[in-house]
Amino acid sequence: MLGLKTIGLVRGEQPVTLTPTLSDIKAWGMELRFVSRADYRLLRQYKNHRALPGLQSGQYWLTEGGAHALALKGVAELVNEIEIPYDTLCVPCGTGTTLAGIIDAAQEQVSVLGFAALKNAGFLLGEVEAMLSQSRNNWHINLGYHFGGFAKINAELSAFTDDFELKTGIPLEPVYTGKMMYAVYDLITKHYFKPGERIIALHTGGLQGKRH
Repeated sequence: MLGLKTIGLVRGEQPVTLTPTLSDIKAWGMELRFVSRADYRLLRQYKNHRALPGLQSGQYWLTEGGAHALALKGVAELVNEIEIPYDTLCVPCGTGTTLAGIIDAAQEQVSVLGFAALKNAGFLLGEVEAMLSQSRNNWHINLGYHFGGFAKINAELSAFTDDFELKTGIPLEPVYTGKMMYAVYDLITKHYFKPGERIIALHTGGLQGKRH
């Protein structure tokens, strides 16, 4: 819409058939460049918008997951739009950027609970801590509901998301929000939350993850 030229660095070999998401962004004018998994991992070291080697004048580097200070400001606006009282705010997390922005913006008496969408995500604790404007002790990341790893699903998770959408009319995708909502429901049955605790689960979108 703004006429900005974009280049997408995509992890892995170019597939014979593009995924729906890649097809969309290519149709919208993005140039796709496929990089090896090893080279893609190296990209994560470039945190600043000017850090990527080879940037030309006028180019701006957006890190994986939008992990940038400006992104945290945008997420903070989301928290300020919640007008009902609550005790716990739940959010799915990949890079932890959304979670960090929410922690920064939430009132100190509110508990912020992140749910890792990937396996072996203990490193996120340090990543999120590093992004915070000041140290906070009212947050935690649950690592137990990744269902085998990033974008991994099983029959139980699929049945839950289908049933949730049928009952509520709210679509979930299995990569982020589906895992978080499954976790919230499961923790409720296990009496993790206090009686009467007011819980908000943040639906972060990502519904392209539902397409195949």
